[in-house]
Amino acid sequence: MSGSIIPLNQSARTDLAYPANRALPARWGEAPPAAPPPPPAQKLQRHIAVLGRFKWLILLVTVLGTAIGVVATRFVEPTYVVPATLWIASEAPLTSQGRGPASAAELVAANAWAGLFRSGAVSDDVARHLRLFITPADARDSALFNGFDVANRMRAGSFELRVDGAARGYQLLLNGQQPVETGFVGDSIGRSVGFLWRPDPRQLTAGRTVVFEVVNPREAGISLNSRLTVAQQQNFLQVSLQGKDPIRTQEILDYWIVRFVEVARQLKQDKLADFANTQMLNLRNSERELREAEMAYQQFRVGSITQPGEGTAVSAGVAETQPTVMSSFFGRRIQLDDLRASRTALERVLANARAGGAIPDADLYALTTIPEAAQNPSLQSSISQLNDLQSQRRAALTVYTDSAEFVRNLDDGIRRLQTQTIPTQVQSLVTQIRTREADMSRRLASTEREIQSIPERSTREQQLARDVQIKAGLSSNLAALAQSAQLAAESATPDVSVLDYPVAPLRPSKNTVPQILGAAVLGSLALAVLVAFLVDRLDQRFRYPEQAKDELGLDILGAVPRLRSAAMGEADEEEAAHVVEAFRTIRQNVRQALDDHGPLVFAVSSPAAGDGKSLVASNLAVSFAEAGHRVLLVDGDIRRGSLHPPFAAPQRPRQADVQAGVAPST
Repeated sequence: MSGSIIPLNQSARTDLAYPANRALPARWGEAPPAAPPPPPAQKLQRHIAVLGRFKWLILLVTVLGTAIGVVATRFVEPTYVVPATLWIASEAPLTSQGRGPASAAELVAANAWAGLFRSGAVSDDVARHLRLFITPADARDSALFNGFDVANRMRAGSFELRVDGAARGYQLLLNGQQPVETGFVGDSIGRSVGFLWRPDPRQLTAGRTVVFEVVNPREAGISLNSRLTVAQQQNFLQVSLQGKDPIRTQEILDYWIVRFVEVARQLKQDKLADFANTQMLNLRNSERELREAEMAYQQFRVGSITQPGEGTAVSAGVAETQPTVMSSFFGRRIQLDDLRASRTALERVLANARAGGAIPDADLYALTTIPEAAQNPSLQSSISQLNDLQSQRRAALTVYTDSAEFVRNLDDGIRRLQTQTIPTQVQSLVTQIRTREADMSRRLASTEREIQSIPERSTREQQLARDVQIKAGLSSNLAALAQSAQLAAESATPDVSVLDYPVAPLRPSKNTVPQILGAAVLGSLALAVLVAFLVDRLDQRFRYPEQAKDELGLDILGAVPRLRSAAMGEADEEEAAHVVEAFRTIRQNVRQALDDHGPLVFAVSSPAAGDGKSLVASNLAVSFAEAGHRVLLVDGDIRRGSLHPPFAAPQRPRQADVQAGVAPST
């Protein structure tokens, strides 16, 4: 071992390579055999080396990406969600027999409450009342717009209000360029574009400029609806509103719920009032028919005083006392006449329905006065259901249009009842009456001969008395129903109540700042690693030992560590020992790789200056000499040879002198 050899230059690492077939090629131009693929461990080491080589680039890109993410979070505001819960007092559809005297049908269908909550009658009023349709560019100008409102016909856009210096005049511009109005401070501003605005003159100081944007309240309501979530679960209506300001969002949802309850109450009251008016109209018609029936009965009784008897004296205006057969006959005859009258009336209703395609409203009322129809539960239930649907439609038209889905559903139900259900029930009733007429006529034929002498006055009297009794009962029922409807209209309450009022949350429900920062850090780190591997892939220089094996098909025979102490001008015997031991390993590998029977001839070279050729050649020569080999070290660098100083050898003669034949012989 020789410790007098000093490295001529220090590199990070110097590797020696030789063909992987472990034998000299037959010719220098012969291609080496293909090398096997590198093991995963070598690939992992190279990836780690790339990360270490470009660590500062990776750190710089990561820091820049993180900084961009931090800046981006300044423009992202957290989102707050304000929830509330409402209770819907919905009821199952009831027939006229099952509903109580003072109750009314449900305001809207069970699945239509969410649509009513989102309707323009509610959201537009919220936007108008809270002035959500105006947005000042500077929040400090908000006080100027207290009391600001717009007419039904207004012009939306971005406006700019400029106040002159001395004259205290103003100019209103659209989109900052088009003048739309001029005037003096203190007057109403924006009348030409539909503004109802008269700001405080003391706030419009000279030279002040106010920029604001105005949209239609309907558009503001639609935008507000986009932030609203409504979910109905049976009788519970869950609503939530998103916003950037929790206090302002709570204020909006509070008024939204108040307005929703008010609209529901008004619709319920209008519906009950319409129902009460309809019942009062039916009651007046019934009372008029009752008076007419009583008048006819009274006139018959008065007129029968002067009529002669028909074989048996009958007291005027008093029903005749008759045997059992006569009582049975006249009772059946009255029933038969009633059946015929009812059938005739019902057939007239059917004829009118066929002619017009649907049963008219007048015939619907007539169906409630015809005895047989009035006593039919299913027919009266259908008529009551039709009246309810018509009342709902009239109430719905105060909020919805004819094209609304809810109104169309009501129209379909009304049309189905008028054209299909009720006519079918009336036809079935007519068929039943005809069957009863035929049966009753057969019974009356057998007893007709026995009662031919009975005066017809008694039959007419009983018929008129029965008509008065029926109309009196119907008028009494309608009076009770009208009174109940009026009581319900006066004490109308909405079908909705608030269970959980809106409360401003303390923490945002959706905060994307951590996600943005995490994405910025991870994204920039991934980008930096990708750039590092891309630069390493495009680098044409040999930087890793495995490149010699993978790309040139060579084996690595050894590696020389860097002498850090020598690079700093200091000597370290331990590092020198490591270097000497490394060259001994290289010497052994070279002897095993080359043919050991003859002289070992090999060259040490590199693609660039300063790679450590002289260092490797000199120390490898010393290592072979220590092992007992005779070594001839030839410095092939003609211009800048540097092998003579470590061995204290003269610089001349050089290789060029030997080749030229001018070197002295020894």
